[in-house]
Amino acid sequence: MDTHYYKIKLSFAIPFGLAVCLLLVLLVMSFFYRRATAETVVLAVLLCAALPVLFEISYRLVTTDAVGVTIRKFLRSRTIPWETISQVGLVVVRRKSYLLLTTRKGFYILSNSYGDFIRLVRDITDHVPPDRVDAEVRQQLEDPLINRGDVFSIWLAVILMLGLIVMKLFGVI
Repeated sequence: MDTHYYKIKLSFAIPFGLAVCLLLVLLVMSFFYRRATAETVVLAVLLCAALPVLFEISYRLVTTDAVGVTIRKFLRSRTIPWETISQVGLVVVRRKSYLLLTTRKGFYILSNSYGDFIRLVRDITDHVPPDRVDAEVRQQLEDPLINRGDVFSIWLAVILMLGLIVMKLFGVI
């Protein structure tokens, strides 16, 4: 069997990285345009929260091969052999899908933020016996949900931060 790799979609990672960079620019500008300490504190807290998320997004990787599925996160990696997966389920919250892999030792969650999520679901369901796959998973394969809301909201945040930077440069705020 071929080995397939799934990373977080670039359509999500790129605007998120851009938003983190713009947060950094706003923080640096808040030091130069010393108006309110609260602004600097809020921007520093937001940046401290966003940087680890950006690092985690860039590091995540799911690999499927003949042995099983490997989920790599920052400083940890877990290989789940195909025979240990007792159930494959799906939870949909608004337009966001989460694939649940249940094993004897716990469960693992994969979101549709991974690129080519449908192929990932198909790779997993091809290796797991059909009686262990929920009907919702099969429905997802037949009629996949397309989630663009998270990408839209990040681009909106980027546009708002660009507006704040321009307004700071021209002395509006």
